[in-house]
Order: sequence, then structure tokens, then C-alpha cells
Amino acid sequence: MKMFYLQKNSISVSTAIQKLLVGLLLLAIPVMLNAQSVSGTSKCENGPLTINVINSVAGQWYILYNYKPDGSWDGIQAVAGSGGTLTFGTTPSEVGQYLVYNNGITYPGSPIPDTDPEIQFPSGTFIQGNLWIFANPLTTPKVKAIDDTYTIGAGGELVICADEGQIQITVESTPSHYSSDWDVNYQLYNGVTPIDVAKSAASGILTWTGLAAGTYTIQGYRGDISLSCDVVMDDEVVLVQGDIKNETTGYCYLTIQEAIDDADENDDISIPEGSYNETLDVEENIQFSSDGALTFTSNITVSNGHILTLNTDVEIQGTLDLTAATDQLILGANTLTLNGDWTGSGSIGIDQTSDLELYGTVSALNFAGTAISNLTINGENFGLVLLSDLSVHGALTIEDDLEIAGNTL
Repeated sequence: MKMFYLQKNSISVSTAIQKLLVGLLLLAIPVMLNAQSVSGTSKCENGPLTINVINSVAGQWYILYNYKPDGSWDGIQAVAGSGGTLTFGTTPSEVGQYLVYNNGITYPGSPIPDTDPEIQFPSGTFIQGNLWIFANPLTTPKVKAIDDTYTIGAGGELVICADEGQIQITVESTPSHYSSDWDVNYQLYNGVTPIDVAKSAASGILTWTGLAAGTYTIQGYRGDISLSCDVVMDDEVVLVQGDIKNETTGYCYLTIQEAIDDADENDDISIPEGSYNETLDVEENIQFSSDGALTFTSNITVSNGHILTLNTDVEIQGTLDLTAATDQLILGANTLTLNGDWTGSGSIGIDQTSDLELYGTVSALNFAGTAISNLTINGENFGLVLLSDLSVHGALTIEDDLEIAGNTL
């Protein structure tokens, strides 16, 4: 009998627990089906922001906070839940991220929660969702080409090498405590064509590289692009391509003379194959290189004890002026064709791989070197003097009078 009583009592207790659990589950279902959330529309600039709490709990306080860009919190307003949609009105107007917390305190009889503007941190349970009042950066970003990636042309142009332009802007960084929603996204354009993907402002410095010549502008927006929170930037950068390249430094130029003027000792200046109508003054020891033959239709002057070294075939239709005895043009294993005059007291550096064709006026053959491959002289010169011994290893063609003057040819 005692055993039966215990079994019956145990069954009764178990049934009671089951009923309690079912009851709790039924109570929880409306809560899960009616989860609380924040709704509203973020804004692009300062101004009233309406914030709603969906499915607020009647008898509890809801507090609105502004999580500011400097990392501090402001308590804005405390409103009692209604059991439905709760509206905070149009009070918020300062830049920042707006969040709602339910502090779980019931009323009536409970004091209104503290909304001191200088609170350290919100209390209660965060209600899912947040809204923003966005703002443009305090200063408009300045679009510029990156220093040391271009040269400046005679007309103030920013000169880049082919597809080596770089654009940079220094922008407002996203505060470390904010999400990427705060980022300003910047899109680079060449004319009306967008270049690469938009970049965010999380780093403070944004860079686009590998750019071709063109006119570059940048447009930006903060947050969801549908809000059209535009960042206005009126300035632009114009990049032009220079085909004359200093292979030693990596810089490019619009003209050969600009490259010469900016060159250092023994720099190699690469010039695309073709004809150039520039008057060139060489006052540095430099080299000319090319993938093909070069033609200069005007004058070339080497002065002040400097040396111009040719690493390609060259034709000079103007005057070659090797001004002083210490000035020199080194020919190397290339062909130099002089259709114009050769003046000055400087010399042409040759070796047994060099070819020289003289069709202009020459008063003296002043060579630095005693051997040459092929030599042609046909400039209707009279009294042309060979100033040193010379060994011709290939063809020798002389249509002018040539005075050996005690030397060996």
C-alpha cells in the first residue's frame, strides 16, 4: 500500500511538471514570434530622426542612446513600452549611431531611467537594429597624384609612365568602435569611366595604382548607396603619359630635353624609335637607348666636359657640336649617320664595332679610339684632316679630300 501511494504521488508530480513546462513554452512562443527590433530610416546629415521599437514590452522602459564618433555615449530619451510599436519621436539630431536598450525595469512606481548625456555606457538589453545620422567628412578630401610617381612637364603637366599613374586621397578614418556602415566609399573615375572597385575610408589613406593617362575625379558616398549620402569633391587630377623614360630612375618625360635636364650621372634615357625635332643640350654624362633607330632633325650639343653614349643607331640631320676637347660622343657597336655638320674640338669615341657615315661639313676627324668597322666620308669636304691613327676593319669609302697629316690609315 505504501509502495502504491509513492508511485501514484510520483506520477502526479511528473504530470504537474509537464503542465508547467508546456505553459512556459506557450508563454515563450509569442515572445519568439514577436521579437523586438528597431526600425526607421538612416539619414545623410544632421536633422530629426524618427526611431521605432517594434513589439515593445508593456511596463518596461526603453532608452535611446547615441554612440558618438569620439567613442562616448549620450543618453537621449527614455520611453515606456506600450506592448506595440514604440516611437522615440524626432528628438535625435546629432551625428552618430543610434541604439535602443531595454533596461528591464517595470513601472508604475519605478523612476524614469537616467539619461544623463555623459553616461559611460548604456544599461539593459540591446534591441536588435540601429540607425545612423551620417555626416560628410569635416574637410573635403583632396584628390592628388602620389608624390614621386610623376614628373612635372614644362606646362605643369603631371607626367607618368605608361599605366603607372597613382592617385591618392587622405580621408576621414572610420572610428574603431564603429562598423563599416560608417565608411565613406570612394569611387575613382577616368572621365565617366569608373576605375577599379570603390574603396572604403577605414584606413584614412586610399590609393589607386596602375593608372593610364587621363582626367581623374573621385565620387563618394557614406553608408547604403541608396541613401545618396554623397561626398562632394570638385578637384581633379590630370595625368599625361610621357614616352621618354629614364630607365635608371624610372621617371618618364614628355620631351628628351626634360629627361636630360633631370638626369644624374650615367643615367640611361630610353627613347622610342622614331624621329625627333628637338634641339638638345647635353650637360651631363648620360646614355641614349632605344628599341630601334633614332633620328634627330635638329642640333645636338655636348658641352662642359661631358659624354653622350649611344646604345642604338642614330642619325643627326642637324649639327653635332662637341664643344670642348673634353666633350665626347661614344658610338660603340652602333651606326652614327651625320647628315649635318660636325663642329667643335671634341671627339667621337669609336671601336672596331662602330660604323660612321659623314655626309655633312667636317673640318677634322677627331676620334677617341684607333679602330672602326665601316667609315664613309662623302660631304664634299676639302682639307679634311685625320688627327690620329685609324684602322678600318670593314668598308672605307672616301669621296672627299682627306689629309692623313703624319698619321696611319
